[in-house]
Amino acid sequence: MATATATGMGMGKETFASAQVLTELLAREGSSRASCAAYFTNCFRPLASRSSIGSFGTGRHVLRLPPALDELLVIDRPEPTAVRSGLVDALVQRGTAREQDAALRLAVEQRAVQVASAWYRERGWTVTEYGKPFDLLVENDHGSHTVEVKGSRSRIDKVTVTRNEVRNARTEAADLVVVDEITYYRDAHDRIVTDGGRLRRWAGWRPSDDELTPMTFECQLPEGPQQND
Repeated sequence: MATATATGMGMGKETFASAQVLTELLAREGSSRASCAAYFTNCFRPLASRSSIGSFGTGRHVLRLPPALDELLVIDRPEPTAVRSGLVDALVQRGTAREQDAALRLAVEQRAVQVASAWYRERGWTVTEYGKPFDLLVENDHGSHTVEVKGSRSRIDKVTVTRNEVRNARTEAADLVVVDEITYYRDAHDRIVTDGGRLRRWAGWRPSDDELTPMTFECQLPEGPQQND
């Protein structure tokens, strides 16, 4: 199935990437031809009404793909929740969405720590896991330093760090280790099993202000009387 152009529909990069993933997922769902009205939204919640392939929405914007695409779509009738779950999963793998499954997110983080720990141990370091305010403390005959570990299922070029993680990296000797492209599957008991991972290490990591982008702020409430009228 062809995808819509970002310029023609006024979509941002993340929205366009999501629309591409959705069309790919829908095109893989079946083999019988059916007319369709494909919808995409940035919130992935089911609408009350459904087309032949399911509608998605009540987000800030709902996008109907051009009618010309109807003739190109080969599809049966996927359940909205299945398509939505597959869409989010695909976006995470592309690095355009945060992992929604808390258990999977934890498993990926643990896999990253395992890979990082093994890397240091193979080189003669003694490794102690901490978790906060840093993930690892590594020691050898020449000294010790902390390690901040980040894991992801996608191939990433940026990570999210907390205020405490930045403070630690700026006050203590620290490495940054990123383990991305982690894979997983669920075994016969529905347990998450992780594998793989591409390790990259930045020794002496000290993030500068230019490398940090504010994501949220803590706002102190104003003093004085409230105006409720």
